Amino acid sequence: MRLFALDNDGNIDPLIPVWIDSGIDILYPSEVQGSINGLAVRKQYGRALRMWGGVDKRPLTMGLGAIDRELERVKPLIDDGGYLPMLDHSATPDPLM
Repeated sequence: MRLFALDNDGNIDPLIPVWIDSGIDILYPSEVQGSINGLAVRKQYGRALRMWGGVDKRPLTMGLGAIDRELERVKPLIDDGGYLPMLDHSATPDPLM
């Protein structure tokens, strides 16, 4: 199987159909801060479009409850498959991000 991934930043919703037509089938980092909603993307394009990322890094500074809520938010994608949960960008040492 051959998969093609494309690094993207910000809200790339208008570009997704063009990228799919071009053979791109993995989006990453599915930037939460850029208003990408992985659940909405999955609903619109199905599992044929895979995603990496989509886990907001900001809750890391807010305690375990916030982290649990963020992971619960992406759990439907995890359960559905074709999704690799990871931070939508590198975590910084800045506690205020």
